[in-house]
Amino acid sequence: MGDVFQAKSLEELVGSRVMDYTPTTDVRHPFDADCCGIAFTLDGVTYLCFEDGSDGYRSSAGPLLSYRGMPYEMGGWQGEYVRWPVVCSWQTKRDSEWGGEAEILEIRLVETGQLILRVGTDNSDDYYPSFISEWSPPPRAEAEQ
Repeated sequence: MGDVFQAKSLEELVGSRVMDYTPTTDVRHPFDADCCGIAFTLDGVTYLCFEDGSDGYRSSAGPLLSYRGMPYEMGGWQGEYVRWPVVCSWQTKRDSEWGGEAEILEIRLVETGQLILRVGTDNSDDYYPSFISEWSPPPRAEAEQ
């Protein structure tokens, strides 16, 4: 079994990585049943990011939890084993007509450049921030190249 949960920031994940298992957006916080989130693995570490349950009707991303181990060791989540080379980048500006600040980790497949995962806080400088956890699986033929 892997190491215990430890805090880490999404921004620290920027760079070339390997996605080990497909993410899932159907994850409940281990200590707060009202908080939903996403789980994904990079380089043998499983990351969990949840909505911040303390910010009321706003929904920014809470602290990132990490676990040096595979998702099946935690029970419940059984992602598909994939081993995709990916590149992670950090988005700080929104691509909209109103602009605004963002704190979003974007993960793209190295082979195609396709954006497959976005997680973090959009509209981070606004009174109503939005928690982002968007998983867009690539077509199977592209992902298996």
